Amino acid sequence: MKDHMVDANFPKTADGRVYHLGTGSGDFANRIITVGSHPRARLLASFLNKNPAPLVIESERGFLTITGWYTPRVHPDEDGPPPSPTRLSIISIGMGFPNMDFFVREARECLPPSSDMLVVRFGSCGGIATTTSSSKGMGTGIGVGTVVVPASCVSIVRNVDYYGFGGEGGEDEVPYWISRPVQGDAGLREAVLEALEEDASPGGEPRAVVGTKINAAADGFYASQGRATGWPDANEGILAELERRGVESLEMETHQLFHLARAWNSAKGVQGKIRVAAAQMVFADRQTRAFIAPNDVKQKEAWAGRVLLDVMARFEVEEE
Repeated sequence: MKDHMVDANFPKTADGRVYHLGTGSGDFANRIITVGSHPRARLLASFLNKNPAPLVIESERGFLTITGWYTPRVHPDEDGPPPSPTRLSIISIGMGFPNMDFFVREARECLPPSSDMLVVRFGSCGGIATTTSSSKGMGTGIGVGTVVVPASCVSIVRNVDYYGFGGEGGEDEVPYWISRPVQGDAGLREAVLEALEEDASPGGEPRAVVGTKINAAADGFYASQGRATGWPDANEGILAELERRGVESLEMETHQLFHLARAWNSAKGVQGKIRVAAAQMVFADRQTRAFIAPNDVKQKEAWAGRVLLDVMARFEVEEE
C-alpha cells in the first residue's frame, strides 16, 4: 500500500480516492460496463473514441478503470443528426461477490449523490437449462455461445455450519442456501435485450440471444455450482434444484449487483438511483459439459461488447 488511508470505516486517501478501485470524484462516468477480466475491458476500450484519450487507472488491488467518450453507431434506418459522444466507463473487477461489492459501493461513493448510476455486467456464465422459458431470442435452449439477459437472480451460499460437526450437519441444516429472486432494472434490461436481438444476425451466422427469467450467482466456482471435484461438498442435487426453481444460468457476480441496487434504491433519502442489468455469454453447458472455443469467445466479446456500448451511450439517464 503506497498511500495513507484517512478513515478505517470507508478507507480513502487524503485526496479522496477509494481503497480498492483507486478512483476519486470525476475519474469515471455514471454509465458503466463492468467485466471480470482486464483483456475484456481493454477490448471494449478499443472501441472508445481516441480523442480525447481515455483515462486509465489500475489500482494496487487489481481493479482496472477505463473512462472515455464513445460515439454510438448509427442505425441503418435512423434519421436526424448523428448521435453525440457520451462519456462512459469500463471497469474490470475480477470475480465473485466481494469484488462486486467493492465495486458497487466504491463507485457509488465516487459519483455525486444526485447522479443516477447505470451498470451493465458483461460476463460469462454456465447454462443449466435444457430448454428456455423465453419467448424471445433465437435458438431453443441455453447452449454454449448463447448470450443470456436475465430478468432476476438468486444467490447460492454454502452453509459452513453443515460441515465438520459430526460430518452430517445438524438435523435442520442444509448444505446450501438459495435465496429468493431479486429483480434488475426492467427498462435497462429491455434495452439490452432488444439491442442484442436486433443485432443478432447482421448478415452472417445467427447469434443466439435469450431473455431468461432467473439466473443464479454462487459464492464460489466449484462446490456451490454443483461441480464434482472429489471434495465432500454435499452438492449433488444443486443443479436439479436450480432447474426445479426455473433457473437457467449460473455464475458468481450478478446477484450481488442486483441485490445492492435494490437495497440502495429502497433506502430512504436516496437521490441518485442505481439501475442495473446483465448480459452473460454462456461458456459452459453444465448438462453436456461442453465448453466454448477460444475463437468463439473473442467473437462474442467483440460483438456483444460493441452492442452494449451502443446501449449505454443511448440510454436515457440522469447525467452526472
